[in-house]
Amino acid sequence: MALADQALSGLSNFLTVVLMARSADPDGFGRFVLVYAMFVAALGLARQLWGTRISLTASPGAAEEQARRVMAAALFVAPLAACVLAVPSLALTGWVSLPVVLLLAAALPVVVVQDLGRYAAIAVGRPAVALVSDLLWVSAVVAAYVVRPSLLVALTIWLAGALVALLAALAGLRIAPSVGRAWAALRERHATGEVTAGGYVAASLATYVTLGLATVTVGAAAAGAVRGASTVMAPINTLFAFAGLAVLPVVFRTSPHERLRPVGRVSAALVAASAVWGAVLLVLPAQTGELLLGESWAGARSVLPWTVVEYVALAAATGAVLGLQAHRQARHLAVVLFSGSVFVVAAGLLAALLGDSAAAFAAGLAVATVLYAVLAWATLYRRRTLDPRSGEGSTAL
Repeated sequence: MALADQALSGLSNFLTVVLMARSADPDGFGRFVLVYAMFVAALGLARQLWGTRISLTASPGAAEEQARRVMAAALFVAPLAACVLAVPSLALTGWVSLPVVLLLAAALPVVVVQDLGRYAAIAVGRPAVALVSDLLWVSAVVAAYVVRPSLLVALTIWLAGALVALLAALAGLRIAPSVGRAWAALRERHATGEVTAGGYVAASLATYVTLGLATVTVGAAAAGAVRGASTVMAPINTLFAFAGLAVLPVVFRTSPHERLRPVGRVSAALVAASAVWGAVLLVLPAQTGELLLGESWAGARSVLPWTVVEYVALAAATGAVLGLQAHRQARHLAVVLFSGSVFVVAAGLLAALLGDSAAAFAAGLAVATVLYAVLAWATLYRRRTLDPRSGEGSTAL
């Protein structure tokens, strides 16, 4: 049921991006994805910083209490997050994107708290609550997809669906944000969660830099092509999110001496899924691709082979990262995550200097991700071999 819920969540995000691609020309879609990239980065930060805390709790009661605290913390930082979203987005896309920026800024706290409710539902053993919440949201997005409205109307419907989903999650869990404990939650230290969140922010910023470089050196359509190719990998993104949401607690509760086998199986399964789905996309007829991304499909298809390589490498790395999180090896996890971001930025700079197409940036991302996967597994294997008691240590950095 947890996987079905995550599939619904991924479907909602996928349909939203598809709606934007079908409602705008390639340049307009490119501007949207730059703003949406910042939105996704903020959402991912909340997942890694606060969702990890909910997942790594010892009991359903502790998970519920942690959820109350971090939901309130998310509401407290919403104004600052909106500014962080707006400033670079407007700088790169111009004032023409202001309505989109305002809608996504308003949606950010709603989506973050709804997402934390999903983590809480899984952690307390009530995945049906998350399933119903996301089903309501998907229903709203599907309705918009059928009507095929303008970009701004589609975003408004998406936001309304998110609000309904949030209210359903809070009602189903019978919880509400604990405003009185928000400040305490913001001051609380959790080394593994902080490192994971910091690594996610670094990765998101690195990707954002790459998209920005593509926009400046090649054009907004190039950024749209790279982002569009990753968008059609939506089922794999769903599996990645499921691994962090539902698999991490299971690995965490496994004996430290036995964690290498399950995380290896996770990576193997994700690699197989990525390769199969990538093969399907590579043979997809042009007419079908255009139903998904409209005019932007041609650009996305041109970089898709490199994107498939990137996702296979990400799949390989996922199990190793889960292992480092479960062992609570914060220092070594930080090395892996931040090194991966450095690889991406370096690849983006090389693509800007030496390449003249979207494919150059997609190739750079693929190579950087392969290096990241190799480093992740080398680090996990070394720590697992040299210090088999690593899972028994503290969370201190």
